[in-house]
Amino acid sequence: MDDQHKNFKDIHWDPTCYLWNEPGDWNRIKRIIAVGVLTARHPEPLTKHNKAGGNIHV
Repeated sequence: MDDQHKNFKDIHWDPTCYLWNEPGDWNRIKRIIAVGVLTARHPEPLTKHNKAGGNIHV
């Protein structure tokens, strides 16, 4: 792990965040942003899903 990302391991998942009606990933990202990490959204989708022919459950 490079120096730039090694401190993320110290920001643990909060198993009690459901008490605040907040998903665990949102709670962790909120705390990562609170320590000063800058975030951005990629302008294009990073994955594409192609429905397989005949698979009605996709």
